[in-house]
Amino acid sequence: MVMGGTTEPIANALKESYAENASLTDALRIAVAALRAGSADTSGGDQPTLGVASLEVAVLDANRPRRAFRRITGSALQALLVDQESPQSDGESSG
Repeated sequence: MVMGGTTEPIANALKESYAENASLTDALRIAVAALRAGSADTSGGDQPTLGVASLEVAVLDANRPRRAFRRITGSALQALLVDQESPQSDGESSG
């Protein structure tokens, strides 16, 4: 996982929540939470908005012949972020 931002709080958050062989959705949830931890540490505790417009996401695809990284953008990224919009989401819909 490669991430930008204030590294120490991000690294600490990743150490606490890292899960080997996590699904893409879970890995993205862990990464976004770690980025929020890094941003909250420098912005006085405010939760930054981390959505499609502010995230650059890619996965290493060993099955591709040339480009090893495949970007995840637009509606594909939005679909992965849907459950992340509420930080304490338990997977149940409220409507």
